[in-house]
Amino acid sequence: MPDSELRPNSLGRPPKRMHEHDRTDEIYAYCKNGQRSAQGVKMLQDAGFKKSRNIHNGIWAWASKIDPTMPVH
Repeated sequence: MPDSELRPNSLGRPPKRMHEHDRTDEIYAYCKNGQRSAQGVKMLQDAGFKKSRNIHNGIWAWASKIDPTMPVH
């Protein structure tokens, strides 16, 4: 995505790192299967980050449906 920024593990430590995000920005969260990122997005939305979204079913689904050349572990 143009103008996107990767912030690894920033959802793994909320709310300590929420201040690093802008509440008006679009935020897409992902993890291996979508469960942890769904929890993180729920926390973000509850804190007023209304444009936060989860990549449903995570990287596994992305790799199988969008980019099958992508390695998964």
